[in-house]
Amino acid sequence: MIAAVVAAISLQTPPKISTPAPGSKLRVELMNTLRKPVESQLGVKVKFKVDRLRVSEPWAFLAGDCQDSKGRPIDLRKTRLKAEAEWMDGPSVYALFWKDSKKKWTVKTFVLGPTDVAWSDWPERFGCPRELLGLPRPSAP
Repeated sequence: MIAAVVAAISLQTPPKISTPAPGSKLRVELMNTLRKPVESQLGVKVKFKVDRLRVSEPWAFLAGDCQDSKGRPIDLRKTRLKAEAEWMDGPSVYALFWKDSKKKWTVKTFVLGPTDVAWSDWPERFGCPRELLGLPRPSAP
């Protein structure tokens, strides 16, 4: 039974992954969807510097940084996270989005300033493709 499951996983076709162009409707929609929860957690207005934005509907994944209105990195010591700032790895942000049955994007989860690969368990927790997050497929025994 376990061998059959492992074989099925290894035979799955990798998901089709795309990157929305800067300024595209999809990219703007995803950034605006993430902005409210990030600003709520930080207590300051943010823009996002996108390092990676990958979409494999109904999923999307962002890896980037939070910036102020002038494009400078957010100083975490001047946010609601000031007590945690010295233990964070800067103003980085990683987010997982889900497109629901009404075709609306929502933030499934996000993390600010992680010092490790905080999204490594998201495929198991949420069911998104590992490849979307840049994680390797599990190898067969």
